[in-house]
Amino acid sequence: MIKHIFESNVRDYQGNVAVNKDIQDTLSTNDNEFWWVNNGITILATEIDQATSRSLVLKDPAIVNGLQTSREIFNYFNNLDDPIKIKDDRKVMVKIMVPRNEVVRDKIILATNNQTSIPKSSLRGTDSIHREIEHYLKSRNLFYDRRKNYYKNEG
Repeated sequence: MIKHIFESNVRDYQGNVAVNKDIQDTLSTNDNEFWWVNNGITILATEIDQATSRSLVLKDPAIVNGLQTSREIFNYFNNLDDPIKIKDDRKVMVKIMVPRNEVVRDKIILATNNQTSIPKSSLRGTDSIHREIEHYLKSRNLFYDRRKNYYKNEG
């Protein structure tokens, strides 16, 4: 692994945390929809050249978001007996950008690493049971705020 490629990342590898365990689980299940459940990787470079119709050459690449994903993919293949013989056609979304200057570079790093934190309970708000409760209560002129601030924003 080329560790200096992560130097511009706001965090280092977090190890055996819940998110990384989820990535490990998704990789080990051979789920072909890996990219659907993964936010992807953002790479900044100072220059991009198209080497062939299927490959790019990046000058000074830096992974600024997606370090956990990158490391878990590396760990997954590194732990296989013969990774070359594995047929694995999973995909992960990769954004590659060439910022025009350091200010834009820093804005990209901030934007790709800045999210509104949400409690775990909010992740259940889209479950069908919560939609059913909301529908039932709404028919009785009661409001069930399964998505934080939804009714507040509706006025």
